[in-house]
Amino acid sequence: MKLAHIFRLTSSTGQRTGDARHHRAGAKWLRRAFTVIAISAALAVVAACRGGGAAPKGTVTIPTIIPTVPARHCQNSYYPETAPQFGDNASFAYKTMDVPGSAGRIAKLKYFDHAEGAGSTPAADSVLLVNYTGWLTRACIFDSSFIGGEPAELSITKLIPGWSAGLGTMKVGGKRRLEIPPDLAYGTIGIPPVIPGNSTLIFEVELVGLLTPLDATATVSALITATTQSLNATATAQAATATARATPVTVTPAPKK
Repeated sequence: MKLAHIFRLTSSTGQRTGDARHHRAGAKWLRRAFTVIAISAALAVVAACRGGGAAPKGTVTIPTIIPTVPARHCQNSYYPETAPQFGDNASFAYKTMDVPGSAGRIAKLKYFDHAEGAGSTPAADSVLLVNYTGWLTRACIFDSSFIGGEPAELSITKLIPGWSAGLGTMKVGGKRRLEIPPDLAYGTIGIPPVIPGNSTLIFEVELVGLLTPLDATATVSALITATTQSLNATATAQAATATARATPVTVTPAPKK
């Protein structure tokens, strides 16, 4: 039955009853057609959902997103060639230690000893003299004492958990490589834009020496005193030079002959 026949209307009286019957039959046919279409669509949706939830065949590789930073935030171009290098991190035979991390979760700290050292082990309140370099996992250097040219003084009580545990078990003179997971470093937040959130950090560290808090305070005081004296001496010399330049010079003309 064609739709043109279903909806055909005439003005003649004799055909109105037949046309009404045709109209009702056509409407019934349309309802059935729409019902079939709706059921077919529903079955197609169910089939699609089942297909999406089915276990995939073969091996599925899920890509891992590694946090990265723009090259301008990396300090590699300033880093001395004679300082420890990143190398092939996968080639190191790391050992592990369990360390409490964020929210009390235990995390694995990886470490590899280049040299164990023969000096003392840090106390709970020691100030550490440390040479170090820190990399992201793609070899971007985000910090290094070698760029500044001298060891850093760091209180062991104010370090990230990976450093406190990694350096706290070293001896003076020791050299160690650390691989620190996010839970023992800067967590999900990181230190934008230099260290992205969820970053694993690689460090080469050398424990150069130990100071007590009193020694560290005395060292800082002595440094401040020496710096102040140097600045004062420089200011005095500059003032003397300025005074000499400002003093007028009297020239006595030679007597006429």
